[in-house]
Amino acid sequence: MTTLIMGAGTAGAALAVLLARDGHEVALIGPPPEREAQRIGESLPGFAAHWLRRHTLPGPLDPDSPHWTIPGSLTAWNGPPLAKSYLGDPWGAHFRLDRQAFDQRLYDAALSAGARAHPGLAVARERTAQGWTVTLASGETLAGDLLVDATGRRAWATREWRAGEEQQPSLIGVWAVGRETQLKDRRTMTETGSAGWWYGCLLPAGRALACLHCDKETAATLIREPRRWWALLAETKVLPRIAAPDDFVDARPRGTDARGVMRRPFVGERWIAIGDAALAFDPIASHGISFALFSAQAAHRWLASQDAEAYAAFCEEQWRAYSARRAEFYAESSSP
Repeated sequence: MTTLIMGAGTAGAALAVLLARDGHEVALIGPPPEREAQRIGESLPGFAAHWLRRHTLPGPLDPDSPHWTIPGSLTAWNGPPLAKSYLGDPWGAHFRLDRQAFDQRLYDAALSAGARAHPGLAVARERTAQGWTVTLASGETLAGDLLVDATGRRAWATREWRAGEEQQPSLIGVWAVGRETQLKDRRTMTETGSAGWWYGCLLPAGRALACLHCDKETAATLIREPRRWWALLAETKVLPRIAAPDDFVDARPRGTDARGVMRRPFVGERWIAIGDAALAFDPIASHGISFALFSAQAAHRWLASQDAEAYAAFCEEQWRAYSARRAEFYAESSSP
């Protein structure tokens, strides 16, 4: 059996490793991770780090890991700052990932396991009597029995067959990475503000990331007029613990779609969606990378059992749990 995995990020690479180790023929399609490209999404809970170790996958528990431990969080959510330590977590420390290194090592592990790299962009995919063909921008055509959609929030490979879309309210993350800072607080910072809610952290490279989550109209204004974004950052109460506003004075904020999205069905005839292509989470959940890994594992099980109901139930339960917790957070942010 040949599996065509469209998307070479966290979910696609993790599934490629699992399948290639079983002896499957795997084509991993899409540009490989590039260390020069900054990506949002860098926290990993302890249980996910142990999952990686249990499956002999590269992760933050490796001796040569470039990732940092996160000692806890500081949150000013419609009130005074509250500190939380992760020392009591039964799974141990949480981790701040060097995201480019994390994705690159997973990608390399997939190739080492036997997956074949096809780094070009896919421009078309088509059903055939035997399965699928995928055409790359170079003109190369790949044939396979199973198509995996790991193309992220766009769900480009399977979107046209998935009419059951559930979208949460518009939410854009307007973010920037500042200059290297002298501050050393490695906790995760979150707080509500006048235009939305902020997330901030110190990246393993020593530079701070700040992201304001707001509505589409506000985001457009802040991207067009960066000084407004900077002025809102200067009003924050806990983010200055990881970086001074002046560390971002020359930054050019960028926007990223951050709303929660679920598309049904999650699996169909000879295709399956994993990671953000199945469920994309609001960043308040801090669950995107974990779900990418666990959905790869669930898809691996589906391939062995062909139990589509089990995979659908897994995705539905993830969405229900996340939606309930998200509602609690936003109710708290709007309470007096």
